[in-house]
Amino acid sequence: MNQAPAQKYFEEMAEGSWQVGINKSTILSLKISIPDIEKQYKVVALANTFLKEKEILQALIENRETQIKGVAQQLL
Repeated sequence: MNQAPAQKYFEEMAEGSWQVGINKSTILSLKISIPDIEKQYKVVALANTFLKEKEILQALIENRETQIKGVAQQLL
């Protein structure tokens, strides 16, 4: 429901001018495509790989900051 096509659908179906709302029947009529289980596993694996990569990159950034601070202290 948080993907672009669904968000566009909700924007088009929204009602109200001051406080925008979506009625229950609009939500229930949203067509959601569910990928087969193999694709779901691939998406989960991809997300897990991304999170690991993000952790590694963050560790590299922190390591580099420590290195730069050490060099700066030696120069002073």
